[in-house]
Amino acid sequence: MSCKDLTSRCDPVHLCEDMRIAFPECRCESESVSVFSPSPVADNEILARQIFSPIHIDPETGKVTPAAFSDVANKGLSVSRLTYCPEEEVDRKGDQKARVDTERGRKKSYHGFIRGRCGDLRAIKKDDGQRLFCVYDTAFEHDAAHADACQAVDQGPSANKKARKILRDQFEKVPWKG
Repeated sequence: MSCKDLTSRCDPVHLCEDMRIAFPECRCESESVSVFSPSPVADNEILARQIFSPIHIDPETGKVTPAAFSDVANKGLSVSRLTYCPEEEVDRKGDQKARVDTERGRKKSYHGFIRGRCGDLRAIKKDDGQRLFCVYDTAFEHDAAHADACQAVDQGPSANKKARKILRDQFEKVPWKG
């Protein structure tokens, strides 16, 4: 089975888990995993993670919380590749998602997006030197700029929480648009 076959067949809620099992050590990063993708994600690409309130913002500090990165362990942390998607489009999609979720009874507002450099995310390592995050080009038919960051190793609840904080800190190194 190829990486593309796996992503086309797997349950999106378990993308990262399925990739860890079938293709450990981020083996699918070097090839397109979506038929709609323009290319694998390059290390120099800037990725944008949309931020929503109340779920991603600490009400006391106004800062982005590690919870904004919780999807990295299982279904994939959805990001937009700014190489293929203008910032205005990221904002338009964020506003649209907030409107749709609010109409469905999940009140939220869009606060902008936080940026991270793909190579910096890939460079994050565990204490033993093993890579902690992979980034895959998981484009959709109507969103060629879509990618997912996935945790490369499931370390258990406490270590996974620490990993989300490290990921958030890495994203915060590039100024966010909010």
